[in-house]
Amino acid sequence: MALEVSNWSDKRKEEKLELALLAELVENLNDDIKDLEENTHIQQGAIRGANIVLIHFENNLPYPDSLKKHFSLIGIKTPVLLNKTAYSSLLHQGIWIAKNDSLSRASFSIIFYSIYHA
Repeated sequence: MALEVSNWSDKRKEEKLELALLAELVENLNDDIKDLEENTHIQQGAIRGANIVLIHFENNLPYPDSLKKHFSLIGIKTPVLLNKTAYSSLLHQGIWIAKNDSLSRASFSIIFYSIYHA
């Protein structure tokens, strides 16, 4: 009886840990998506600025002061800062903790390794 209670308690702890890690993973991925969307928006602005500069050069147009802004956007860098907290925790705890069949350990490993070690 005591062994059954202990096993049940261990299983509950593992399930709570699994849910916490997966929830953190979802949160990290949503944050990464938001960051990538912001980076995309910034890069689209840089492309628009580069096109404006290009149009001025191609058409031999005069150099207005407003073109300085567009020149400054051309070289803007947007670093990709992926949040690896949940991924690192899963690696530390062992991917075995994810019991969900739809999240096969092999698929999970390949996908997240390719994202965080690219």
